[in-house]
Parts: sequence; C-alpha cells; structure tokens
Amino acid sequence: VLWMGVDAPDALADLKSRIDLNLRARGIPHETRKYAPHVTTARLRHVERGEIAQFMQAHNLYRSRTIRAESFILYESLYGVKDSRTEQRYVPVAEYPLLPQ
Repeated sequence: VLWMGVDAPDALADLKSRIDLNLRARGIPHETRKYAPHVTTARLRHVERGEIAQFMQAHNLYRSRTIRAESFILYESLYGVKDSRTEQRYVPVAEYPLLPQ
C-alpha cells in the first residue's frame, strides 16, 4: 500500500474522537490503532521494490492545496475473488454532512 500522510487540523482529530465515542456507545468495534490521517494512493502487487523507491523519491515532497470537506462518506471494505484474483471493493454505506464553521 502506498499512502500519503496528511497534515490534519485539530478538527479532524476531534471528528475521529466523536466517531469513536458514538461507535463505542452503540457497541460497535472501532479502530484501535493510533490515528494516522492519510490518503491511500495505490495498492501495488508485482512491482519491484526499486521501482517503488524511485517513485517515492521523485514524489516525496508532494504538497496539495488545502481541501475543504463538506461531508464524509462511510465506506465498507469488501474482499472477494474475481477471475481467480483477490480484489478489494469499497462500497458507500452512508454520507454525513459536516457542519459549516
């Protein structure tokens, strides 16, 4: 998996905490690993480590503009086999608006 870390404002960590509290209150298991905001950019198979290292070195200073989120979507991650290959799909479950600040 290739991912980029995100410089996240405190509001994002607060949102994560509120989501966890709501999950706990409903008895739903939640992520227990340390929160690390990120964007997954690729899932790589059959790629040489040297190629990945070259790509990362060429793009490791990438910066995007600030993005304002107006909602977030909860996805379910589904694994399956198609044409004898393991595949992962993300299916939207619900969309939640974020309150304007």
